[in-house]
Amino acid sequence: MNSHEKGVVGLTNSEGKVVDRYIPRKCSATSRLIGPKDHASVQFSIAHVDSDGHACKSVNDCVTFAFCGDIRSRGGVDEALMLLAQKHNLMQPI
Repeated sequence: MNSHEKGVVGLTNSEGKVVDRYIPRKCSATSRLIGPKDHASVQFSIAHVDSDGHACKSVNDCVTFAFCGDIRSRGGVDEALMLLAQKHNLMQPI
């Protein structure tokens, strides 16, 4: 049984012991790794909705986007989020 089957979160060694609980993320706009010291980074989870406008309950029904602090400081999150939402069919092209 590996660490994912046990429900352990983080990086594990070959013996299955947790060596680091930090799980690296990638910026959805720039594909750069978001480091543990990037306190300006944000992550959005956008839920799919059914025809009645109710959010779907399953975690798999969410699309998650992460943005690094660098793109936030340049004011690029708005444009990047709109492009990614269109790419994932979450909104109509403008």
